[in-house]
Amino acid sequence: MGGDGGMGGAPAGCQNDSDCASSSVGSICNLDTGACVECLGDTQCPSGEICQNQVCEPGCSAEQPCENGLACCDSMCRDVSSDNDHCGGCNQACESTVTADRACAAGLCAITTCKPYFYDCNANPSDGCEEAANTNPCVCVPGAIESCYSGAPGTEGLGPCVAGSRTCAANGLEWSKCENQVLPRLEVCTNQVDDDCNGLVDDDADLDGDGWTPCTGDCSELGTPGLWGVAAAHINPGAQEIIFNGVDDDCDPATVDMAEVPTCSATEKLNGVTPEDLVKALDLCQFTQENLPLPERKWGVIDAQFLLADGSVPNADQLNDMRDAQAAVLQYYGDFSVPIRGTTMAGLSTGMMRDTVHHGYAGSTSFSSVANPPGNYLAEVGGQLPHPANCVGAKTAHDSVNLRFRVRNPTNRYSLRYYVLSASAESTQVVCAPGDDFGLGFVSPRPTYWPSAQVMNLVSFVGEPSSVNSRQFDICSPGPNQFCFLGPMGLSGTPMQRMTQFEALSVPVDPGQIVTFDFQVFDGDDSMTDSVLLLDGFRFYIPSSCDPLKTDPTSLVGDQLHCRD
Repeated sequence: MGGDGGMGGAPAGCQNDSDCASSSVGSICNLDTGACVECLGDTQCPSGEICQNQVCEPGCSAEQPCENGLACCDSMCRDVSSDNDHCGGCNQACESTVTADRACAAGLCAITTCKPYFYDCNANPSDGCEEAANTNPCVCVPGAIESCYSGAPGTEGLGPCVAGSRTCAANGLEWSKCENQVLPRLEVCTNQVDDDCNGLVDDDADLDGDGWTPCTGDCSELGTPGLWGVAAAHINPGAQEIIFNGVDDDCDPATVDMAEVPTCSATEKLNGVTPEDLVKALDLCQFTQENLPLPERKWGVIDAQFLLADGSVPNADQLNDMRDAQAAVLQYYGDFSVPIRGTTMAGLSTGMMRDTVHHGYAGSTSFSSVANPPGNYLAEVGGQLPHPANCVGAKTAHDSVNLRFRVRNPTNRYSLRYYVLSASAESTQVVCAPGDDFGLGFVSPRPTYWPSAQVMNLVSFVGEPSSVNSRQFDICSPGPNQFCFLGPMGLSGTPMQRMTQFEALSVPVDPGQIVTFDFQVFDGDDSMTDSVLLLDGFRFYIPSSCDPLKTDPTSLVGDQLHCRD
């Protein structure tokens, strides 16, 4: 046998594994090559190694599993309890997120570090860190339950008021709403329950001081919060609805956000005119009574009547003159004067309250009434009707008509605005004759915030200081000593020689007070030429902007103050 080969052509070298017992290469004989090697298959390698090119290398296979609980992942043994690429199982990478850095621990991707502004409030490493805006956002332990009560201090445990419970959210950032608590509420009348939890049963307290209580119709003793917050004292049955504020101002669900009472005067009336007809033509459409239970005590007109200039009651003939001639509900006066609001306006005249074209005016008219001038006005002007210097003033009031009506003011209004147009057929050439016509308006009692420099009770007047011959008219026919800025066109269709346009006048009012308005015209000492007052557009309101010198110190809502304008 030769030294370069074996029997039967086998290569030289080992013939069996025993030949490799002392080999430094391996203990397994590769009979095909006669070389000693470490392995010819995976099972000939220790656990955690597989046979690669007849050498045992770290790895694993289906025939050669890993030992010590390691998992075979991609032919390599992995510790899935700590391997970031195979956390809890093969190819389950444990990566950091925008909220936290993570690493594999006990087979789970656990948070190692939360990124700035993120916090692991729920102590759950599997869902990352929770975002929060402050430096101590973790307010509670997820799932924790605690007692809660949001009522006023001292009310818990009184009457029906009891605490509820709240649960910490799963993220640990917030508590749930307080469930099942019973809070104080306004007293329910005569139910024998301490509804407001103050220790007193059925106590009907006027918390806002507006005169109404829950048992007498007040629907808000606490006011309304938010952008359109309204003070509680301005929410009651006596209030007027404020449009679009979302509040039931007058505690009547049927009128929420209703701007005004619907129109109540739409047609002309020249005969049988009642004081109520004129009031409606002024756009005062809500009527009430003086002595009503509080739940029904609304704002509105209480009553109206015709009187003479001095406040005395006219006789039957004088009343008929007023109803059929001196007072009228008009849709127009002349060719150019029309109502400011609605379709009608109220007219008062010392003669026929008509124009020359549309209403059959038959010239100057004299009536039978003779009265004293109004005493409250005389007291303010030195006891005698105003007159030009060196002339004798009038002593009596002829052909007078006085519309008096009483109104309960809304509890949430501080001003009243109306419009007046005055006109006269008297000539400016009458200088010292005592025949001036007068148009006056009064409100009584005097409003609390009436300017001290103003004449008490004087609302408007035709003349300055009071007579038509001293009035600055802006519409007139050209004549001696007479010039008007707007010329004569506005007189078309009327018997007048001079006229004003409709002027807006405002007066303060005391909320909730009953006041009396008087509007009257009369001839001074004669019954010759006529003068008229047209009135329209009565409206309670809250000015949105004010001259600081005219501002009532009481604020209603935000910057909506009462102005003495």
